[in-house]
Amino acid sequence: MAVKEKIRVRLKSYDHVLIDTAAKKIVEVATRNGAEVSGPIPLPTEKEIVTMRYGLEGRKELTQKEVAQHMGISQSYISRLEKRILQRLHGEMVRQSS
Repeated sequence: MAVKEKIRVRLKSYDHVLIDTAAKKIVEVATRNGAEVSGPIPLPTEKEIVTMRYGLEGRKELTQKEVAQHMGISQSYISRLEKRILQRLHGEMVRQSS
C-alpha cells in the first residue's frame, strides 16, 4: 500500500496573474506525476474584493454577502479580508502623508 502524503502549497503575491499561472503549473506537474490534486482553491484577490465591494471599474457595489456568494467563500472571511485590506490602505495613506 502506497503512503499518502499531503503537501500544502501557499502562494503569496500582489500579482493575481502570477498566482494563477503558478497554481496552474503546480497542478499540471502534480497531475503528471500521478498525484491527486484537491484544488487549487482560488484565493480571492484583494483587488477583486475591493472592486466588487466599492463598485470600482464600472461594477455595481456589492454587499459582503453578495461578494462571498460570488466567490464561493464565507461572508466572515470576506469581512476579515476587507478589514485587513482597509488597514493596509490606511497605513499606506498615513505613511505617504507624513
